[in-house]
Parts: sequence; structure tokens; C-alpha cells
Amino acid sequence: LNNVTLHLGGHLEEDFLENDIIISNPAIKPNNEYLKIARENGKQIEMEMSFFHKNSPCPIIGITGTRGKSTTTTLIHEFLSKKYGKRIFLGGNIGKSAVRELDVLNKDNIAVLELSSFQLDAMGENKISPHIAVLTNIYTDHQDWHGSMEEYIKAKKNIFLYQNDNDYLVLNVDNGITEGFRDISRSKIITYSTIDSKANYYIDNDHNVYENGSILLNIKDSKLEGKHNEYNILAAIATSKIYDITVEDISDVLRNFNG
Repeated sequence: LNNVTLHLGGHLEEDFLENDIIISNPAIKPNNEYLKIARENGKQIEMEMSFFHKNSPCPIIGITGTRGKSTTTTLIHEFLSKKYGKRIFLGGNIGKSAVRELDVLNKDNIAVLELSSFQLDAMGENKISPHIAVLTNIYTDHQDWHGSMEEYIKAKKNIFLYQNDNDYLVLNVDNGITEGFRDISRSKIITYSTIDSKANYYIDNDHNVYENGSILLNIKDSKLEGKHNEYNILAAIATSKIYDITVEDISDVLRNFNG
């Protein structure tokens, strides 16, 4: 390529001083010495997900959590695809690389993205969050990368911190950490629980799913078993109902989805 200089086999400090934008691989830790140089000198630091969010022509649903995010992300994709077909794009930490699709996406698409804490770290640096944020849970994880539980939670919070009152946060209120996010979110909050019947979406012991206190459907025919999958299903249903996915379509997916 013309006008491209490649420096291979190591890094040069001047590259982080003379260039305007630094693209970081998600595996690079935030305290990396070269990122520190770039940050101290006011450089723009991007990862794939922050770049995608800035340039996407379509609304984005972002899903994160310590556990369950892949199942929840795939379920949301399946539910929405029943109504919107190939307009739904699956990517992020699952499926395709998102930036490769930017030139074929338009305002009629919906991007469903699984987001890791690594990817969310750069989104915080760029103060950007998706239109719909889904948080499954937070437990101790990735301490080797983030350095502390506090930094790990901080990265996860970026999925909703920069939303506005036109955006949505789909929140597990049974998890001690995520439940506390209700007080700091500026977006519309949709709660789900297997314990609190007052949550927007709740499931009882007979597999009845309630929407704002009224029975929505029964999921006893779902192939996904276990309490953890009840949370995944609730999160996906709560998200899909923002887009008015029918009970019939939700039930059809659950009867046939193997995980």
C-alpha cells in the first residue's frame, strides 16, 4: 500500500508520539507502557468495538456479563431474526468481525454484539455505549488483565454509562453487583429476575414468564435447562420485546434452540 509504513518485530516510542490514532488489540492491557505514552500525549486510542460504535449506521444491542453472554447474545439474534430476517447482524466477541461489515450495513439493520470487558475498556475511553445494553451478571474474573475487581467492574459499566434517556439498559437485579447499577444509569431500565416478582420480567417455578406482572408465556418446552439459562432467556425476552417480537416467535425459537 502506498503511504503506509510498517514497523514490525517491536514498538517504537515515536510511533505513539507522532501518530494521531492508536489502534489497540483487545488483548493489550490498559497499563501497557506504549498506551500510557499515547494517553499522556492526548492520542486517540481505539479498539474495534469503539470504532464500530462510532461509525455504525444502525442501532446496536450490546450484551456483556461474566457468564451467559454468548447464549443471551445468540438468543437475542434468533428472536429478532424471526421478524427482521437478515437485517440482524451478529458480531463482536462472537460471530463475525464487526468492522468488516461497516460498508454493507445501513440504518435498517440492527447489530447484536457480544462485548467483552476488554472491548468495553476502549469504549469507556471513547465515552460511547450501545443503544441497548444488556447485563447478564458480574462475578470475579479477568483479574490478570484488569488488575483488580474494581477495574473489571468499571470496564463492564461502560456498556451503559454513556447512554441517554432514549436508550435502554436490560438489567439482572438478582446479581449483587449489577443490581446496584440502577442508581447510576441515565437510560430506560428494564429489569429481570427469577426471585423478584416485581421485576419487569420474572419467571416462576412453573416456567411462566411474567411481563410487568402478567403472564406472557410458558417456557417449559425450551431445550435450555437450568437456572442459568432461565436468566439468559429472560434477558433475551426482555430485549426482544423492545422490538415487539411476538410470543409465538419467541416460543418457536425456544422450542428449537439447542444452545
